[in-house]
Amino acid sequence: GINVFQDELKETLDEVEDNVKDLFAAQAHLAPQDADKQREQAYNMAANVETTLNQLVESLNVTTGRLNASATQGLSGETQQIVQLLNQHQDGLAQLELAARKMETD
Repeated sequence: GINVFQDELKETLDEVEDNVKDLFAAQAHLAPQDADKQREQAYNMAANVETTLNQLVESLNVTTGRLNASATQGLSGETQQIVQLLNQHQDGLAQLELAARKMETD
């Protein structure tokens, strides 16, 4: 459930951090100006990924709250909405994974 998505989110964050470290390590041989440009690009991409991750975390928190509230009231027609929200979060995580891979290749 939600714990699986949170674990996947944590794994994605860890991968992004590792990719940024690897990117900076790979740039050690570049001239300062070239490295500065690539660092700026990496920083901008990381900032965008961070914004997206923060939005996903907020969405997951809202979803968790809704699920907890629904557990006491029973699941009626809201089950489909919850599944849709979880699918959207999964799609968002997939997009983050793609962004991390793109960062790795750039």
